[in-house]
Amino acid sequence: MVSEYVDIGGCVISSNSLKLSRSRELASLLASGRLDFVQFIECRRSTNERKEVFETVVFEVEIERSQRYKNDIKRVERIAAQFSSADNYPNVLALRKDFPKVPHLNLQIEELPRSLCLYEQSWSEISLRWTPAKFIERIRTWLTETAKGTLHQDDQPLEPVLIGNGFQVILPADLFQDWQNSHAKQLQIGRATPEDDCRVFLTHHDPNAGGVSMLAICIKTEPRQQTAICKHPQNIAELQNLLAQVNCDLRGELCQAFDEISKELCWNRKLLIIVAFPLLRSEQEQIEITDIWAFISYKSIADVGIAIGKWEKMPGECLLGEMLRNAPDADGSDIPIEVVAPHYELTRDFAANANASQPDNSKIIAIGVGAIGSQIIRLLVQSGFGTWTIIDDDWLAPHNIARHVLSPIWIGWPKAQALVQELTKIFPSDPPPAAFTENVILASLDNKEFVQAIHAADLILDMSASVPVARYLANGLDATARRCSIFMNPSGTDLVMLLEDGERTLPLDSIEMQYYREVAFNEKLVDHLQPPTDRTRYSRSCRDISSTIPTTLVALHSAIAAQAIKTISHNTAAQAVIWRTSGSPVQLQPIIVSLSPDNRQKIGDWTLVVNDHVLNQLAKQRIDKLPNETGGVLIGSYDLSQKIIYTVDVLPSPPDSEEWPTLYIRGSKGLAKEVARVTKLSGEQLEYVGEWHSHPNRCSCNPSSDDRKVFEWLTVNMSDAGLPALMVIVGEKQLSWHLGKISKKWEITNVRK
Repeated sequence: MVSEYVDIGGCVISSNSLKLSRSRELASLLASGRLDFVQFIECRRSTNERKEVFETVVFEVEIERSQRYKNDIKRVERIAAQFSSADNYPNVLALRKDFPKVPHLNLQIEELPRSLCLYEQSWSEISLRWTPAKFIERIRTWLTETAKGTLHQDDQPLEPVLIGNGFQVILPADLFQDWQNSHAKQLQIGRATPEDDCRVFLTHHDPNAGGVSMLAICIKTEPRQQTAICKHPQNIAELQNLLAQVNCDLRGELCQAFDEISKELCWNRKLLIIVAFPLLRSEQEQIEITDIWAFISYKSIADVGIAIGKWEKMPGECLLGEMLRNAPDADGSDIPIEVVAPHYELTRDFAANANASQPDNSKIIAIGVGAIGSQIIRLLVQSGFGTWTIIDDDWLAPHNIARHVLSPIWIGWPKAQALVQELTKIFPSDPPPAAFTENVILASLDNKEFVQAIHAADLILDMSASVPVARYLANGLDATARRCSIFMNPSGTDLVMLLEDGERTLPLDSIEMQYYREVAFNEKLVDHLQPPTDRTRYSRSCRDISSTIPTTLVALHSAIAAQAIKTISHNTAAQAVIWRTSGSPVQLQPIIVSLSPDNRQKIGDWTLVVNDHVLNQLAKQRIDKLPNETGGVLIGSYDLSQKIIYTVDVLPSPPDSEEWPTLYIRGSKGLAKEVARVTKLSGEQLEYVGEWHSHPNRCSCNPSSDDRKVFEWLTVNMSDAGLPALMVIVGEKQLSWHLGKISKKWEITNVRK
């Protein structure tokens, strides 16, 4: 049977008359006869309404086709390659009138001739390597694989039902959560930008949001096997025919939706039809994806209802009544529609998947949203992590903008409130984060919402870089949530994370003290807590000074911290980590701080905190000097507001000390210098807090008369400084701690080796 071909129009011209370089190169190669399996037919030229010139080269190609084939591709197919004066893909048309509907066809306004989709890459990429010979071979391969049914590979995504024309609409994420109960939703729709040529539209539930009032109607079709639709529906009637292929009655769906609304309130709104097409890869398989498309009618709901025979105009300007008679011509063909590619607002689930993680609804209290805090929170929210309560009593100043996530439009706003406003835009359909513009230490416990948020939290995240806040969270705040403190060192080169264990057996303040010990005694950290040399004054007061820290370092630290926070729920152990940056290009070195359990004893009005590292050092240094007695000083810190003494480390006996089996007199050589060094390296956080000495074997750890005299002298000197005197005596099996007039004994066996 002789094939019939589509007339593509234009006038026939000679190949020598072609002016476009690619059409001329193709025609020249075809006419030369050097290629097998291809025959030149003719050339044509045409123009469109915009005066664009099109040159078409028509030829026939022969393909390899087995006796058994899946799609009706002939051994010889007539092809037209249409080139335009605009440098773009050549439009490759299969001219046979009965060319089958197959995957990988381009969607066009007219169904025939079919347009072959040859490439996945952009034309800018293809054009770098395009030659007429490669082009011909690509067409032959397309036809051969399509005949066999193997052009669309099993690992390729399914073909979309339609191809958009560049218009996009962003829909609320919760638009059809109650799909089964309601087909219709009222929306406001407007351009994303004020430009007239803007092709992206935003929709809102809020009737006061401005824009055009629309009625969105959602329809879900029956599942269909992937196949190409070769023509855009241009009006309601053509959309009705398209949906009828999947047993969907568009008119019935519209009538049902119109019955749910008030005609008086909605008759003047425009219509947005959203259709969900569930797609199958094959008849036997389950639904693989749901392809969603939207269709906008610029006619009113009233016009649509009349055009499909649902309503008729009644006497009076704005009255509509139910159509009581058959109207066979009322098929909606006079209601034009525009195909629009829909997108949904970002959701937490999608954001988490896009970040290669699972959605996490942990309740997080974030305290302090300065430069690093604001960036950490934004990164975590964008990845679908956490539900947030933000606490900060500071306002956004102009100099903050250099490193803060907020833009200048928020200058003068409380940081917590402004950040919540920004975060709410990420997931518009989610409840917004909570904000409290209070100092967490001074926050009123009469605020029920504040107290409820604190007690409901899974994690309390301190990013205030404030020692008083961290101490308050550790000991003063009544809440069960795990605490985590994140901050940068003064120069901004290092990031620090201090994290309690899941059961809070090692509180934040004890971890803080062990971090100071690491800084004071690790040679790699000698400059960690030193103040920066470069500082910037941003106002007139002597306190209006800001450190000069590159925002790139703040961003780097924020990313590291955000990733670390994501893993907290998977690791219940206490952690202390310092991430150091150095050099150019930037090098990153993590330093893990070794943590040991702490021991807390109430001695009078004071709480003594001693970690196992201190107990082990006392026992070890005593054993190393046996049979002689030995001693030294205790390094630690005071919290006078809460009456806590932290003992963090032990300095050994100075070289000029006198050590005998029954006597120890501590020397002083180099001791003051070493204490000053520790104090400086720890950022003035560690200092001398007391004395220690040992007793020999088979002797108790009770103080001797000489020990009492020394302690009395120590008490007098420490009281002048307003501090309590502390002394520890280390025996064979016990330690005795002496604070003021009260003593406590601990068993050596409690020490964890």
